[in-house]
Amino acid sequence: EGEDGSDTAAAGTKKRWQFWKKGGAKIQDKNAHKFGWIMGVLIRCLLNIWGVMLFIRLSWVVGQAGIGLASLIILLAAVVTTITTLSMSAICTNGEVKGGGAYYLISRSLGPEFGGAIGIIFSLANAVAVALYVVGFAETVSDLLMEYGHVFTGSRINDIRVVGFILVSLLLVVALVGLDWEAKVQIILLIILLVAIADFLIGTFLPRAADSQASLRGVTGYRFDTLKENFGPGFRRSEGTEQNFFTIFAIFFPAATGILAGANISGDLKNPQTAIPKGTFLAIGITTVVYLLMAWLVGIVVVRDAPGTPGDFSEMLECNFSLALPDLLSCDTECDADGFRNASCSYASNSVETLESICDELTNQTSLSCQYGLLNNFQVMALVSGFGPLVTAGIFAATTSSALTSLVSAPKVFQRVCQDKVFPLIHVFAKGGGRTGTEPIRAYILTYFIALVCIAIGSLNEIAFIISNFFLMAYALINYSCFAASFAKSPGWRPAFKLYSKWVALLGAALCLAIMFVIRWYYALVTIVAVVTLYKLVDFLKPDINWGSTTQAFLYSYSMRNILKLEKLEDHVKNFRPQFLVLSGPPSSRPDLVHFISHMSKEVGVMVCGQVLMGDYTENRRKLMMQNELQRQWLRREKVKAFHNIVSSNSMQEGARSLLQLSGLGKLRPNTLVIGFKSNWMTCPTRDVEEYVAILHDAFDLQFGVIIFRLRAGFDATERADENKDVLKAMNPLAVPSGGSNSPQDMDKEGLRNRGGQNTPLLGRSREFTDIPLGGVVPSKQPLRSDSSPRKRQDSYRLLDHEGGETGEGLEELLEGDVASLDSYALAMEGGGMPLEDDYSEPPESLPPEEVVTPPELITMPSRFEQVQERGYIDVWWLYDDGGLAILLPYLLSRHQYWKDCRLRIFVAGSTRNIDQARLRMTSLLRKFRINFSTVIEVTGIHRRPSQESIDKYKTLPVGSSDEGEGGLDKMTIRHIRLGELLREHSSEARVIVITISVPQRTTTAHRYMSWLEVMSQDLPPILLMRGNQTSVLTFYS
Repeated sequence: EGEDGSDTAAAGTKKRWQFWKKGGAKIQDKNAHKFGWIMGVLIRCLLNIWGVMLFIRLSWVVGQAGIGLASLIILLAAVVTTITTLSMSAICTNGEVKGGGAYYLISRSLGPEFGGAIGIIFSLANAVAVALYVVGFAETVSDLLMEYGHVFTGSRINDIRVVGFILVSLLLVVALVGLDWEAKVQIILLIILLVAIADFLIGTFLPRAADSQASLRGVTGYRFDTLKENFGPGFRRSEGTEQNFFTIFAIFFPAATGILAGANISGDLKNPQTAIPKGTFLAIGITTVVYLLMAWLVGIVVVRDAPGTPGDFSEMLECNFSLALPDLLSCDTECDADGFRNASCSYASNSVETLESICDELTNQTSLSCQYGLLNNFQVMALVSGFGPLVTAGIFAATTSSALTSLVSAPKVFQRVCQDKVFPLIHVFAKGGGRTGTEPIRAYILTYFIALVCIAIGSLNEIAFIISNFFLMAYALINYSCFAASFAKSPGWRPAFKLYSKWVALLGAALCLAIMFVIRWYYALVTIVAVVTLYKLVDFLKPDINWGSTTQAFLYSYSMRNILKLEKLEDHVKNFRPQFLVLSGPPSSRPDLVHFISHMSKEVGVMVCGQVLMGDYTENRRKLMMQNELQRQWLRREKVKAFHNIVSSNSMQEGARSLLQLSGLGKLRPNTLVIGFKSNWMTCPTRDVEEYVAILHDAFDLQFGVIIFRLRAGFDATERADENKDVLKAMNPLAVPSGGSNSPQDMDKEGLRNRGGQNTPLLGRSREFTDIPLGGVVPSKQPLRSDSSPRKRQDSYRLLDHEGGETGEGLEELLEGDVASLDSYALAMEGGGMPLEDDYSEPPESLPPEEVVTPPELITMPSRFEQVQERGYIDVWWLYDDGGLAILLPYLLSRHQYWKDCRLRIFVAGSTRNIDQARLRMTSLLRKFRINFSTVIEVTGIHRRPSQESIDKYKTLPVGSSDEGEGGLDKMTIRHIRLGELLREHSSEARVIVITISVPQRTTTAHRYMSWLEVMSQDLPPILLMRGNQTSVLTFYS
């Protein structure tokens, strides 16, 4: 190696090149099995749109709605699909599109709540669509069997079920073989389908003899009278339903669901961003033209009703049948003793007019109807074609291809939902298998059984109603996703596809919902209720997912607008809300303080947890970001509705002053400072005590109310951790030795960071914490989170044992609930040093998996305030008029569910001269303020001299003896000692004590003021030493 390190640089460059070369080879190999826009999108969409409706239901749609309304139905479906495709194209060109189709688009746009709901419904819709296409196939097979006098079971619907079960089983085998084989099958099916369409078009031009089978069954050839007769609607009752425009639209609409066939396999496309828009738009254009052309042609060449051949007509007659049509028809029916029927019929003429008259009279005089024509025969397309078997093959190709596409799409969408872990208990279907190792084998099996259940329905029209509602809801959400993303004006919304409009997308969403309700309002309600239920379930479960949804963008815009509106309003006492700045340090290390204050701020006001990170900013900048993120995670996990704010400062007072001045935004700024009682004030350096009291001065100067919260056991969880020696011994922690080499390699190995040329242990003393020797920490070799995590690369830590090796056990398991609220990571960072590299030689995505790490889990134990408190009293000692804050906050606390069994007890200073006067005045005042309370107690003797025992105890404090002048202790000292006696006399059994305190004067020394607070609050239940800022917070008026 040269002195300039050129050999090392060359070796590094070579390694990087080899790394990227291997990565590129993997990408090339991965894309080798993916599809372009023609194979992956266009062909799939064509086959799915030309599905069961093209040859089996299009002629029936024309017969019911007429040529004019049938064209309108086709165009309306095209409008819905075109608008949806515009929205889908905008969404899928706004970033990388992975597997999951419509679910992926909606979930990444609207978030996991909407995405999870539509993912389940869309998967179910595709599974039911398999049944739709299979039943269409089975109908054709059943009609062919009946035409030749063969049946499986003697019942048409049972024949459909049997054929459907067989076909869906065969399709499952094809899907399990692999996607490549399925793609080859699709090409063959498309060729057959195109030949069948051409066969139909040619057949419309063929001449027909008047007595031919096709003519007698309703095929008239190109005839203006047929066009005129069929152009208007002819809605009739069918399958127990009175048909109208929207019921016909609902039955036809599943043909339009094929536009998502390409998007559903977005994970198998080489370039989804360009393939999906190009292939889908072209497929919509081609299929719309073909549907319109075939609708017009079949309406021109086939009548609505036809009796068929005389033999066809005879077959439907029963014994003792009678029909008086002497000028049109003659029939002879004979039945033997066994009921065997023998009928023969003949027509007076084979003209179109005669055949239509026969059907009209048959309907009017009997309960029978003709069996042929647009309204009666689903195999009209084969009848019109030049060679019927080709159209039958086309029907089989269309239904089979569409069923196969849906059978592949549904499992892939559902697999993606399971992989995202949006819902619990379904992760078993996320696992892949098969030849590639990623095929959703289990989801295939689930889809197969859902399809079997729906095939058992046996009615194509009923299945179509269900599917239409599901897909219309999916289309509505796709359009709304586009509108929401555009309307939110998020900087991240930059779609490459520009031919969209947010208002057109909103119109598309409204159109889909309107059609849903017009078709069948109760189906629409069921679909919407299902979406809302799934939405609320995800919202309740709150999975650890962050996709940067438009919901977040909307929330930001909405919040910003309202904060600006709020800024213009003048403050009013009726709208006063306590807003807390809690100097908690890392909230996870003081859960009692954080949880208690959150009980007063929840749903009422803002709570900001302030933390001062001691040290220079240049050395703390990394710690600031990491600590802020970790504490936010802790607050979210503990379900504490609060913000976390952290500053770096060389002085605790300067840091707190920064928090007091800068925390909050606009009207959402804190107005009340909360600080824990400094229990070590008697032993800590004098400067620390002076800084503590100076913070109180700063708060009063800035018009803050002040709360000093004291617990007997203190707040710092690490103090309690020190008490559990057995646990700490089991943990066996030691700080990493600071000796050794200063080389970067050694420092990385030991988890140290070189600061100022010396190795600094990761754990050290902090002025904010009682130190606990948790040992060193090293980066944990754990894989990066899934793509749902917003973090690219962050370091996590493990404990080190005596030898510097990992303990091998999780801290949480070692604690087993004995240590309350321990945040080892926060302590580690407070001590200085973080093993983070300044930069990366490769981008985060390129790091080998074993080197990519995640942040640690915060290890805490429950707070004593995370449970329902025992029945008792909240004692309020209102000794100073501070504006009513000391009354309002206990009242808010009593409304919390954990404090519902605790009632307010108000103590006021009384006089021996006017007994009960203060109590009556306070009672009246509280009633006017509408404050619920248990009782008001008037305390006398506040100005009496305390007992000598209490005075002697005060003198044992560091300032006690020096505080005594020539005349003894001053009045303020005497008063605080006396208050301490009264508090222990009356409130020693209270659940919480709230007492107003005096404002510290500049002339009062810090130690003297702390001694007052000490003698007044020692040996008591949780106590809030409080003083408002003299601003009124209560009012009589409504």
